[in-house]
Amino acid sequence: MIRTNHKVRRLLSRWTIFLCAYFAGIVIASGQDNKRPREPENWPCTQDAKEHDVLIDEAESKQFNVMFVEFWGNTRTNSRELFKIIGPVIGEGDIFSRNSLDLAIKRVSKVRTLYPLTMSDVKIWLDRKNQSINVLFCLREKEKR
Repeated sequence: MIRTNHKVRRLLSRWTIFLCAYFAGIVIASGQDNKRPREPENWPCTQDAKEHDVLIDEAESKQFNVMFVEFWGNTRTNSRELFKIIGPVIGEGDIFSRNSLDLAIKRVSKVRTLYPLTMSDVKIWLDRKNQSINVLFCLREKEKR
């Protein structure tokens, strides 16, 4: 048996794992903390960007009220804490505006246990009969270290 340095063995092991994963089509996240994982198969936030903008413009122009604000994907992050963060900006019963949604996204993005949010991580749907809008924030939590 050939004796090798433990650092060399570790490096060879990492490269072997990387190359096997690469050829198998698996993406391995690097050590960057803000690199977002892929969406799971049951990801509810798949909404076309054009449809997204049309719904937001309609809700803003007709002054729809916010009916529900929900969070999806948080298992370790407490929902109450998230509601405290966005409560002053966008809350149930408030009149909806794009600015308040943008500010809520910025505030939630500052939570350390979550990956930063973008507008594509928010799904909205309208209840035209009641002139209300429902907002769903799809969150991705960082792995615990």
